[in-house]
Amino acid sequence: MFVFPREKGCWRRVLASVFSLLITSVGLNAELYAAGGYGVQVIGVGKGSINAVAYASDGTLVLGHSNSQDLTVIAPDGIQSTLSVTGATLASLDGGWIDPITGDFLLVDNKSFGDDAGDLYSINLDTGAATTLLTGMDTIADVAVRATGHIFVSDAAGNGDGGVFEVARDGGGITATVVSGLEFVAGLDFDSNGDLIVVQSNATFVSEFYRVPINDGGELTFEAPVFIASGDFGSFDVVVDLENDVWTTGGQGLWLLDASDGFAATLIESKGTMFEFAGEMDFLPGHGPFEAFGAREGSHLTYVPDFGDENLHDLTVPEPATLGLVVVIAFPLTCRRRFWGRL
Repeated sequence: MFVFPREKGCWRRVLASVFSLLITSVGLNAELYAAGGYGVQVIGVGKGSINAVAYASDGTLVLGHSNSQDLTVIAPDGIQSTLSVTGATLASLDGGWIDPITGDFLLVDNKSFGDDAGDLYSINLDTGAATTLLTGMDTIADVAVRATGHIFVSDAAGNGDGGVFEVARDGGGITATVVSGLEFVAGLDFDSNGDLIVVQSNATFVSEFYRVPINDGGELTFEAPVFIASGDFGSFDVVVDLENDVWTTGGQGLWLLDASDGFAATLIESKGTMFEFAGEMDFLPGHGPFEAFGAREGSHLTYVPDFGDENLHDLTVPEPATLGLVVVIAFPLTCRRRFWGRL
């Protein structure tokens, strides 16, 4: 018969061992940590400033580097390769997205603010050939493609001239104004209903998050934006996970706005430096919730931890099975006298 041990201090050692083994089991760097049970690993790239991040559905990660004609492609097994882009001169990159219809890499390039030359490219990931879908949007900031294939871009013009626009797939330019009268629109994504999630910094650089309901039925129609939350994040990008939690990068690092708690904000991961400003990111969903000890194989939130960084941070969570194994291992090792003595 098994009896739980009463050895003094045993449970403290169990907890300490669980923590130690858990860090080992999820491969965390001892210098990196995250709130809420999340772990962070570094993806080394080292090919220049990373300014565009996008996951394909199979886990392939595509990166764009400012002032470089080369993309970095990271296969699901971690092998990195370089793809040279032709048909476009890349300069000041921002957002990226893998087109679910063509498999191309959609890439935003605002060139240089004030030159009236900002472009949206569609880049074939087999050949590197680029096709221009939109040109002349000086402060183009991000791109997002709905599961239905509709393409959206954001414009961070400021002074009430910012907005979100739908773009034709055939290079025909803007087909619809989704939201106007905004300031510095940063990131775009979609929630589980297919509604558009928009984050902007207002004139005082406070981040504001909105949901734009989208109605299907032939051509899309768009309802008025619904306010979600705001905060002093200085948001750079936004993604939405499977639970409709909103994640944003910007001042201090990576933030989580919890949908189940009124979008209350928590700083999840930070390098702790005074002028840290995390950048582009993307989310690869697994087969379960992206919550501490709740995710299943394959969930990743990958982002640029600071402006100009050449490497990425990859946020993951340990699986429940991992935690259970850790406890099973830690228990007899830390309380071995009472444990083995009562078997």
